[in-house]
Amino acid sequence: MIEVKTLIELISLLLTTCAIAFTGFRWMSARLDATLLMWRDELQKQHHELHDKHDLLRRDMEQLQRDLPLQYYRREEQIRQDALINTKLDALASRLERYNEATKQRIICYGQDKETA
Repeated sequence: MIEVKTLIELISLLLTTCAIAFTGFRWMSARLDATLLMWRDELQKQHHELHDKHDLLRRDMEQLQRDLPLQYYRREEQIRQDALINTKLDALASRLERYNEATKQRIICYGQDKETA
């Protein structure tokens, strides 16, 4: 049979092992809690930074939408402006052609006048 002394030693060894295990688990749990709290704080900080950036982008977008009609050069306006410029250039080209023809006629007439004289 087991002696009482041996039984007490086994029970004390078992209790000591349980106490060490319990202390280790408490220590690991505390470390895990600290790590989780640190991660949570970091995530909250990142969330606030992203929220601030989102607000800034939203304000910039609203400002762009307000300013866009004032700064935007519409496609139709560009086409109209190009057509006007092209019309003016065509008119100028036509005048230059007429001037060229008139100048050629004068040169021809001037040359013929010299030959007859």
